[in-house]
Amino acid sequence: MNIEHQIGMEKIDREGSIELIPFVALGALAWFVGVLFIRTAGTVFFAESSLWLAGLYLLTIPGVWLAVKGVALAGKLSGVNILIAIAIMNFTATLLDGVAIAWLPSLYNLPFSTQLVAAWVLWFVGLSLACGYWESQRLPDRQIAN
Repeated sequence: MNIEHQIGMEKIDREGSIELIPFVALGALAWFVGVLFIRTAGTVFFAESSLWLAGLYLLTIPGVWLAVKGVALAGKLSGVNILIAIAIMNFTATLLDGVAIAWLPSLYNLPFSTQLVAAWVLWFVGLSLACGYWESQRLPDRQIAN
Protein backbone atom coordinates (compact mmCIF):
# COMPACT_ATOMS: atom_id res chain seq x y z
CA MET A 1 0.00 0.00 0.00
CA ASN A 2 1.55 3.31 -1.02
CA ILE A 3 1.58 6.44 1.15
CA GLU A 4 -0.96 8.31 -1.04
CA HIS A 5 -3.49 5.55 -0.49
CA GLN A 6 -2.79 5.44 3.25
CA ILE A 7 -3.53 9.14 3.76
CA GLY A 8 -6.55 9.25 1.47
CA MET A 9 -4.99 11.19 -1.40
CA GLU A 10 -6.61 8.91 -3.95
CA LYS A 11 -9.66 11.18 -3.63
CA ILE A 12 -7.86 14.20 -5.06
CA ASP A 13 -9.01 14.86 -8.61
CA ARG A 14 -5.77 15.52 -10.49
CA GLU A 15 -7.66 16.34 -13.70
CA GLY A 16 -9.88 18.98 -12.08
CA SER A 17 -7.18 20.70 -10.07
CA ILE A 18 -7.78 24.28 -9.08
CA GLU A 19 -5.86 27.40 -9.97
CA LEU A 20 -3.66 28.73 -7.18
CA ILE A 21 -3.63 32.47 -7.93
CA PRO A 22 -7.38 33.25 -7.58
CA PHE A 23 -7.51 31.63 -4.14
CA VAL A 24 -4.28 33.28 -3.00
CA ALA A 25 -5.86 36.58 -4.07
CA LEU A 26 -9.08 35.75 -2.19
CA GLY A 27 -7.04 34.85 0.89
CA ALA A 28 -5.21 38.19 0.70
CA LEU A 29 -8.53 40.00 0.28
CA ALA A 30 -10.01 38.14 3.27
CA TRP A 31 -6.94 39.08 5.35
CA PHE A 32 -7.28 42.75 4.33
CA VAL A 33 -11.00 42.79 5.20
CA GLY A 34 -10.12 41.19 8.55
CA VAL A 35 -7.55 43.90 9.25
CA LEU A 36 -10.10 46.59 8.42
CA PHE A 37 -12.64 44.91 10.69
CA ILE A 38 -10.16 44.71 13.58
CA ARG A 39 -9.12 48.36 13.09
CA THR A 40 -12.67 49.70 12.93
CA ALA A 41 -14.62 47.45 15.31
CA GLY A 42 -11.84 46.06 17.48
CA THR A 43 -12.47 48.31 20.44
CA VAL A 44 -16.05 47.03 20.67
CA PHE A 45 -15.35 43.31 20.34
CA PHE A 46 -11.84 42.81 21.73
CA ALA A 47 -11.82 45.06 24.79
CA GLU A 48 -11.34 43.25 28.10
CA SER A 49 -14.70 42.07 29.50
CA SER A 50 -16.54 42.88 26.26
CA LEU A 51 -20.00 41.38 26.18
CA TRP A 52 -19.91 41.51 22.37
CA LEU A 53 -17.09 38.98 21.98
CA ALA A 54 -19.35 35.95 22.50
CA GLY A 55 -21.75 37.34 19.89
CA LEU A 56 -18.88 37.77 17.45
CA TYR A 57 -17.86 34.14 17.95
CA LEU A 58 -21.43 33.00 17.33
CA LEU A 59 -21.92 35.22 14.26
CA THR A 60 -18.64 33.98 12.82
CA ILE A 61 -20.16 30.52 12.37
CA PRO A 62 -22.82 31.40 9.76
CA GLY A 63 -20.53 34.03 8.24
CA VAL A 64 -17.75 31.53 7.62
CA TRP A 65 -20.18 28.88 6.37
CA LEU A 66 -21.66 31.35 3.85
CA ALA A 67 -18.17 32.39 2.75
CA VAL A 68 -17.15 28.77 2.17
CA LYS A 69 -20.36 28.13 0.22
CA GLY A 70 -19.70 31.29 -1.82
CA VAL A 71 -16.15 30.21 -2.65
CA ALA A 72 -17.39 26.76 -3.72
CA LEU A 73 -20.12 28.21 -5.94
CA ALA A 74 -18.05 31.05 -7.42
CA GLY A 75 -15.12 28.74 -8.10
CA LYS A 76 -17.40 25.95 -9.34
CA LEU A 77 -15.66 23.65 -6.90
CA SER A 78 -16.74 20.31 -5.56
CA GLY A 79 -15.30 17.55 -3.45
CA VAL A 80 -11.84 17.90 -2.03
CA ASN A 81 -11.16 20.97 -4.20
CA ILE A 82 -13.37 23.00 -1.84
CA LEU A 83 -11.11 22.13 1.07
CA ILE A 84 -7.98 22.79 -1.01
CA ALA A 85 -9.25 26.27 -1.99
CA ILE A 86 -10.11 27.12 1.63
CA ALA A 87 -6.70 25.86 2.78
CA ILE A 88 -4.96 28.03 0.15
CA MET A 89 -6.93 31.07 1.29
CA ASN A 90 -6.14 30.31 4.94
CA PHE A 91 -2.42 29.81 4.48
CA THR A 92 -2.25 33.05 2.48
CA ALA A 93 -4.08 35.04 5.16
CA THR A 94 -2.08 33.37 7.95
CA LEU A 95 1.25 34.14 6.30
CA LEU A 96 0.22 37.76 5.72
CA ASP A 97 -0.93 38.01 9.33
CA GLY A 98 2.37 36.63 10.61
CA VAL A 99 4.40 39.11 8.58
CA ALA A 100 2.15 42.03 9.50
CA ILE A 101 2.17 41.24 13.22
CA ALA A 102 5.97 40.92 13.23
CA TRP A 103 6.89 43.93 11.11
CA LEU A 104 3.78 46.14 10.90
CA PRO A 105 1.96 45.76 14.22
CA SER A 106 0.62 49.32 13.99
CA LEU A 107 -1.46 48.16 11.02
CA TYR A 108 -3.90 46.55 13.45
CA ASN A 109 -4.22 49.60 15.73
CA LEU A 110 -4.46 47.43 18.84
CA PRO A 111 -5.22 49.48 21.95
CA PHE A 112 -7.06 46.38 23.17
CA SER A 113 -6.25 42.74 23.89
CA THR A 114 -3.99 41.20 21.26
CA GLN A 115 -4.70 37.83 22.85
CA LEU A 116 -8.46 38.16 22.20
CA VAL A 117 -7.84 39.15 18.58
CA ALA A 118 -5.48 36.20 18.06
CA ALA A 119 -7.97 33.82 19.67
CA TRP A 120 -10.76 34.99 17.35
CA VAL A 121 -8.50 34.73 14.28
CA LEU A 122 -7.65 31.14 15.27
CA TRP A 123 -11.37 30.43 15.75
CA PHE A 124 -12.07 31.88 12.28
CA VAL A 125 -9.31 29.87 10.56
CA GLY A 126 -10.22 26.61 12.29
CA LEU A 127 -13.89 27.12 11.59
CA SER A 128 -13.28 27.85 7.91
CA LEU A 129 -11.18 24.71 7.53
CA ALA A 130 -13.86 22.65 9.32
CA CYS A 131 -16.59 24.12 7.09
CA GLY A 132 -14.41 23.53 4.02
CA TYR A 133 -13.98 19.91 5.03
CA TRP A 134 -17.69 19.48 5.71
CA GLU A 135 -18.66 21.03 2.37
CA SER A 136 -16.07 18.89 0.55
CA GLN A 137 -17.75 15.79 1.97
CA ARG A 138 -21.27 17.07 1.37
CA LEU A 139 -20.68 18.06 -2.27
CA PRO A 140 -18.87 15.15 -3.90
CA ASP A 141 -16.84 15.74 -7.04
CA ARG A 142 -18.64 17.24 -10.02
CA GLN A 143 -21.98 17.66 -8.22
CA ILE A 144 -22.00 21.45 -8.74
CA ALA A 145 -23.47 22.53 -12.07
CA ASN A 146 -21.12 24.34 -14.42
